[in-house]
Amino acid sequence: MNQHNDYTTLRLAHENGVARVTIDNAPVNVLDVALMTDLLRVLTALRDDHSVRVIAFESANPDFFIAHVDMSLVDQPDAFDLLAADIPDGVNVFQGLGEVLRRQPQVTIVKLAGLARGGGAEFVTAADMAFGAVGRAGLGQVEALMGIVPGGGGTQYLADRVGRNRALEVVLGAGLFDAATAERYGWLNRALPAEHLDAFVDGLARDIAALPDGVVEAAKHAIAPADLSEGYQREHDAWRGQFVRPATGGRAADPRRAGARCSDPRRRARPRGPVAQSAQVTETSVGWAWRSSALLDCVVSTWFLMVTDVEIPSTESVDEPGKRRRRHLPAASAPSSAPRGNTP
Repeated sequence: MNQHNDYTTLRLAHENGVARVTIDNAPVNVLDVALMTDLLRVLTALRDDHSVRVIAFESANPDFFIAHVDMSLVDQPDAFDLLAADIPDGVNVFQGLGEVLRRQPQVTIVKLAGLARGGGAEFVTAADMAFGAVGRAGLGQVEALMGIVPGGGGTQYLADRVGRNRALEVVLGAGLFDAATAERYGWLNRALPAEHLDAFVDGLARDIAALPDGVVEAAKHAIAPADLSEGYQREHDAWRGQFVRPATGGRAADPRRAGARCSDPRRRARPRGPVAQSAQVTETSVGWAWRSSALLDCVVSTWFLMVTDVEIPSTESVDEPGKRRRRHLPAASAPSSAPRGNTP
């Protein structure tokens, strides 16, 4: 197996037509500029590599695939200058990452053994296929809790994958969906027992890579991704437009007012749908991650708290609508500057 160590936030290995990309952006794989840069670099590098037919993504952290977007980037528009050159026209940088993934000539597969929310969930949904571990995998779009909507392609990918009605449930419910429910909705290809996930995905990747010449290319040409150009623009306008609203400004500037508790990193996010077994992120690893990274400060606590110490119950129960506690939040002043340029 050929190993490539030219990246700071991921590892690349190549064997028998399968490129394995292991995301390793400690502590919880936050989708920051460094990770986005490496993901775009590896996709670009592999695009013209005809020896690769499948790209399989997994995480070095068993509890997190990609935890969330680094929301402090909203106040750093210049951070995206270098990324902007590598993304397609007509999309913001987060949508651009997903669009590059969607248009990759190789088959792209996500092995989801942990949690992916916000921008992490968008990445999973942009891939050709995704498989999740029962009792451990979780998907969710939490943006509504901050007074915004997904801005990295999530609204468009979801509508295409699960239908409009369920996409609205995911976006507005802002809950954590377990693997079994995500499979039933069409968000994941399959939900597999955790102990069988590696063998199944690895075997599928090898089988696809071993197909006769031209089959993968022909299939991806015939089953082409939908043209989302107009949808991307609607999504971006909706995302950016929410930032001028007073309530959104207050939630984004002070996540505690949106129900987050910066002093309690063990707040549980309730899963949606039945699961077959339990899984829990340990208090020790969460506490270490919380203390050791400035990126996980109160600026992003709304995002982080929804993916830390998540306990997925072993009993089969479905959350009832309207049970989540809501608070009446006082209006807050709008942020001093709205997102501009290609920043979503």
